Amino acid sequence: MMNLDTYIREVIEQEVRAVVREELAKVLDEIKKLEQKRVVNQPVVKNEPKPPQKHIIRPSELSKMLSVTKPTLWRMEKEGRLPKRIKFSHNCVGWFNTDIEEWLEQNRRQNGE
Repeated sequence: MMNLDTYIREVIEQEVRAVVREELAKVLDEIKKLEQKRVVNQPVVKNEPKPPQKHIIRPSELSKMLSVTKPTLWRMEKEGRLPKRIKFSHNCVGWFNTDIEEWLEQNRRQNGE
């Protein structure tokens, strides 16, 4: 037969366990709700490529890109084989990188690369 102290201790332990289980279940439910809210509220990150930034390509840079001399650049431009250049002053010209990239892509497609 169990004495009264042991009986009371076991009853208290059982009740404490029951209360802890209930509280733990509530806490876990709250955590799940918070995680769902966090997932819902997070912005969708798209892995779309960013459009290229426009910048100016100067003749020396373009001649290196194309592996040609500057006089060849001027000849190609005169023959209409280059995009139109932009004139900044009487002795300062360049091309938009986006125009050159489009032109290069067109040439690749035409040449079957």
